[in-house]
Amino acid sequence: MMLTFVVLLAVGATAHPSCRYSEWDAWTQCTPNALCQSQRTQSLESYTSKTVSGVYQDQGRMNGEAMMEHKKRLWAGPNPLRTARESITGAAVDCTGGYASGFRCQNVNLQSFLSLQDLAGSGNTDGPSERGNDLWGWTDPTNNDEYVIMGLDDGTSFVRITDPVNPVVVAFLPTATVPSQWRDMKVVNDHAYIVSEAVGHGMQVFDLTRLRGQTDMGDVEVDFHYTEIGNTHNIVSNPASNTVFLVGSTDDSQACLAGLHMVDVSSPKNPLFAGCYWEDGYTHDAQCHIYNGPDTDYVGREICYNYNEDQLTIVDVTSKANPVTISTSGYPLATYTHQGWITEDHTMILLDDELDERDTFLDGNTVTYLWDVRDLDNPVIVGDYTAAHEAIDHNQYIRGSRVYQANYEVGLRILEIDQATPSLTEIGYFDVDDTSTGGTMEFQGAWTGYPYFASGNVPVSSIGYGLFIVRPDSMAMTETYQAGLNGTEQRERQLVAGDPSSCVAVKETRYCKASCH
Repeated sequence: MMLTFVVLLAVGATAHPSCRYSEWDAWTQCTPNALCQSQRTQSLESYTSKTVSGVYQDQGRMNGEAMMEHKKRLWAGPNPLRTARESITGAAVDCTGGYASGFRCQNVNLQSFLSLQDLAGSGNTDGPSERGNDLWGWTDPTNNDEYVIMGLDDGTSFVRITDPVNPVVVAFLPTATVPSQWRDMKVVNDHAYIVSEAVGHGMQVFDLTRLRGQTDMGDVEVDFHYTEIGNTHNIVSNPASNTVFLVGSTDDSQACLAGLHMVDVSSPKNPLFAGCYWEDGYTHDAQCHIYNGPDTDYVGREICYNYNEDQLTIVDVTSKANPVTISTSGYPLATYTHQGWITEDHTMILLDDELDERDTFLDGNTVTYLWDVRDLDNPVIVGDYTAAHEAIDHNQYIRGSRVYQANYEVGLRILEIDQATPSLTEIGYFDVDDTSTGGTMEFQGAWTGYPYFASGNVPVSSIGYGLFIVRPDSMAMTETYQAGLNGTEQRERQLVAGDPSSCVAVKETRYCKASCH
């Protein structure tokens, strides 16, 4: 089976009438989307979990601090992409021939794009927002309107995407103190909770029901400002327990030592400190939920999976005043344990390390570690997925049998999870950075994709450009997986007459069936 496409100009432009091209070149050899075992310089499948001592935590902290300083230098000053593209609205753009409006894609269509200027709101179109960062989603329970909560360096933009081809910026919440490239948000009980690495920022609380029926509120103020913490790297939520968990808070009046700073938000506009977990030091990110997996010792308990710079740490936080460590597990290539997500049956975690692609033998190929967590006391790495492309991995979220990974320079990658094997297979992608196809190993491109809207639309935040709303073609992805189309191939038409500066390249890409030798 092959997926058929029509011709498309690769950069989404119209060639000059004087441009003439050859017939299509032959398709290139089908290249696997994942590295074959024989291509690796070291096997990852033999890795098993291990309990590590606190000495490793120091190295992880050093790696994290060095990475943050590198990002600050990389993101300093004006953003050259900020005005490079105008917003794309009014009509969806299908992924055809491997491109949509010049952005590389497969099995994922573009609904719309909002530039950083437009995300700042109608009253701040030329404001200081230079880059985007994280995002999350909220669905209004009264009318099912869908909203994106999009972080910018100087604040947070609220965007209604119920009509995904005509998104509406409804409001903009300025930063609590000073701009910062790091901003993170989660939603509990129709309220957004927003933190930042900005000095003294604290946690902003915003009642999302204020957006109902609005079209342009301009700049808005918070409903409550929580100041028990100052700068915070990330925020995690568990709506089932009415709790948010602030992590990476190095300025913390409760002395949680940058671990879990737990806040009770049962009364949304009156958040109350609930407890700390600090035994394993700095927590970069986490996922917390009410456990309902095969480990009967913990069914019904509130469990957090902490990504603690060099290891996976699992904690029982049912009692916020007395959290209990269940296990701490390292892995040989741990360089900066960044983030992960658990499958819906609570048996497997997919974990990403943000520095292993840069600093180990992996030579830049994106790696996802597959952990068997059926026994929470003894997590074990049982496999890995090593992509053929070179890019650093960032945030990933699981919906159903698919994981949606934001892998910086190569964009949103959608992988099918086969837990029986276990293995991952790429079935779709949308690259939100048309300036790179990977390989530079930099922190640019996609930050996060949010796959939980009932509509099937997925917002993706681009550091350089802004907000993309894409729609994966679920049927095409299923066909790709069932047909075993595990690779890609390309072809192009050569320019035979015309000015190369105005005659754009014409090329196509498609999924194909590859084999490992």
